[in-house]
Amino acid sequence: MSDNVSHEFERIENTELVELLGKIRENNSEDNMIALLKASAAARFIVPVDGDEGSYSFHAVSDKNGLKYMVVYSDSDSFEVAFQDKYKKQKGVAAGFGDLIEVVMTEKMGLSGFVINPGVEEVLFGKDMV
Repeated sequence: MSDNVSHEFERIENTELVELLGKIRENNSEDNMIALLKASAAARFIVPVDGDEGSYSFHAVSDKNGLKYMVVYSDSDSFEVAFQDKYKKQKGVAAGFGDLIEVVMTEKMGLSGFVINPGVEEVLFGKDMV
């Protein structure tokens, strides 16, 4: 594990999900999207957070229209690569698909969805999909 990440859970792998994320970049057919949605529903993700337990703040990115998406990672490797060159340790928490939906659907969060592996596969799950 990179020295710049810390989390309090076992490694998350999600082999099927990672493979499907790669396929989506090449062919975002309806069949591939349905398969990705099914794999995501059964997966655990890593959510980068700042703060301490009980008062975490999530990372978010905005698109060109100003819509905000919570940042999540598909597996431990993707999380570690994303933060390997950062100047401070990055905390991460494990979350299931239902947890992500709950955060996204909370109006006060002002989120339009979540993005898996931003900057790499970068698959968006908007509120309309969840």
